[in-house]
Amino acid sequence: MQLIETAPHEFAAHFLFDEYGLDPFFACDRRIKDGDGSQRAEFEFAGESWQVTLSYRDSGLEHPGEQLPTGTEFRLAEMREFDLSVESGEDIVGERSFHAHIAPRWQGMRSKGGNEISVPDDLDEGVNLHVQGSNIEFDRYHPLIQHAMRAVGINSRYFDELHEFSTVLDAERYVRIHKNESGPVHARDGPIAQLGHLLENDRTGRRKLVQYNSDEHARDRPGYYHTATLGPRRVREAFPSHELPKEVKHYYAHHAVSLDDNRSIAHSKVGASYQRSF
Repeated sequence: MQLIETAPHEFAAHFLFDEYGLDPFFACDRRIKDGDGSQRAEFEFAGESWQVTLSYRDSGLEHPGEQLPTGTEFRLAEMREFDLSVESGEDIVGERSFHAHIAPRWQGMRSKGGNEISVPDDLDEGVNLHVQGSNIEFDRYHPLIQHAMRAVGINSRYFDELHEFSTVLDAERYVRIHKNESGPVHARDGPIAQLGHLLENDRTGRRKLVQYNSDEHARDRPGYYHTATLGPRRVREAFPSHELPKEVKHYYAHHAVSLDDNRSIAHSKVGASYQRSF
C-alpha cells in the first residue's frame, strides 16, 4: 500500500481583523487614491513569485455620516469596498490564486436598504476579508495576505491577529486518480454509495447522495459527479474520530470528456471537503 499526499483545492473563509479597528480600511482607501484607482505589485513568498492587485468597488453599505455609532470619525465622502487579487507568477495555467473582498465592520452598520448587518458583539470596529481561492495550502492564505498588503503599501501588522469569529466556509483536499482505475470508487457498491446509504433506515440527521454519469452537455462520463455528504452524526459513523461534516466526492473537470489521456485533468479527482452548511 502506498500513501498519497493530498493536494489543496477550493478554500473560502471570512477573516476578521479588529486589533487596529478601521485603520486597514482607511489605509486601503488612501492607497487606492494614491494609485488613481488601483495598486499593483509583485512579491516573493516561500521562494515563489506572486502578483497582487488592489482595486475598489461600489459598496452596498449605508454611509454612516461624519461619525460612526462607535464615535470614530468617518471622513470618507463615499462608501467603497476593496478587492485584493493575488496569483502565483509561476503558475502558467492560472489555477493558484485567491481573491479577498475587503469590507468594514462596526456596530450598528446598515445596508443601503436599511437592514442592520450582524457584527460580533465583542467587535467594535474592524475589517472582514471574504477570501476565496484554490490550489494553495490552507495555512498560507493568512501570510500571503500580509505579504500582499505590504507589497501594495499597507502595513501588514493590521492583519497579524485573526478575530476568534473568523470562519472557514469551504476547504477541500483531493487526490487525482487515473480514470481507468477510478471505477470502483463511484460504483454502485463502492465507498461513495456506501457512505450515502449509511444509516439509511435511520431517519434522523442529514445525508445527501448525488450521482451524475453524464456532463452538462449530456455526454457520457461514468462517475462524472458523485458525492456523499454526511452531517456531524453520520460522519462519525463512517469515521469515528471525525466530527466535522464532510462531502466526499468523485468528479471530473467540465471538459474532461474531450481531453487526451496524457492531460492530467482528463482524469478524475477524489476529494473531501468541509461542509459548513451541515
